[in-house]
Amino acid sequence: MVNQENVGRFIAEKRKEYGLTQEQLAEKLGVSNRSISRWENGKTMPDFSLFPKLCKILEVSISELLEGKGVTGESIHLYLDLLHYEEKKKQKNLNQFISGGILCGTLIWLHYRFNIFFFVEEITIFLGLLKISGILCVGAVFYYNNYEQKYTENEIKTFLGINQDVGMRTAKEMLWYARRKQKAELKQYEKGFQAIVENLLPEEAVYFTMVAESLILNEGWQDGWKPWHIALAVTDTRILVSGESVRGRFMTAYDVEIYKLAEVVSIDYCTGKIIINLGKDKLTIREDNLEQLADDLKNACYDTVRRK
Repeated sequence: MVNQENVGRFIAEKRKEYGLTQEQLAEKLGVSNRSISRWENGKTMPDFSLFPKLCKILEVSISELLEGKGVTGESIHLYLDLLHYEEKKKQKNLNQFISGGILCGTLIWLHYRFNIFFFVEEITIFLGLLKISGILCVGAVFYYNNYEQKYTENEIKTFLGINQDVGMRTAKEMLWYARRKQKAELKQYEKGFQAIVENLLPEEAVYFTMVAESLILNEGWQDGWKPWHIALAVTDTRILVSGESVRGRFMTAYDVEIYKLAEVVSIDYCTGKIIINLGKDKLTIREDNLEQLADDLKNACYDTVRRK
């Protein structure tokens, strides 16, 4: 199990090591000083969403934060424990909103049945506010109910950055892999990776992923497919590219184009874009800061030794 006191002690040690006060760390994280104090005293844990930013500030990995040493099999289980802790917190919020919705509904019913708010002058406005509160509670219940997710050990390995030899087969794994080097915060990217998952062959796994703003097929010649919110995945034998395209007047859909690695002639970087030459076709991927990713993509496409 995650030891909150050890985590808090480690946060305090690293904070002092970098000469930060509790106030300064709180300002960087966008939380209160009291939150930092409660973490360091072992009374509460940082919110899961804050872990990446906290680790970046303290220059430690998530696994180091959880157990104060390098990545091991034990750290994976500790991380799973942390996610379980997060799920319990979300369940608590879920229960609170359910209770709030029931309370609002009950008060409205009691008023219509027994006129319990006879003393309220602006009763129409008051009941309207109660109804809105009840609707918001119901909406929050749906949100938290859908947000609850279970994480596999393989997904955690990908998030921790130690998933070098294990192929990815879920959209979450692919998204987390991309986030290690890119800001892939848009929900559309996960939808793109989900479309890729649906096109994987049985037993096929992904070993490299990236995202990009847009893509053009055969740019400057006979422009073809021009999707945006690009998700790209590389397996042992194929490149799968998904992007959002217009369908009809107002609808969008995620199309997937598939290319064989054997067709790749070259992968080149030119300011602001990566060009994948496939012989007959040419893919031009546009995004900021692509130079390093161009090398990573090239290695992923040509290096199959480590996966044999």
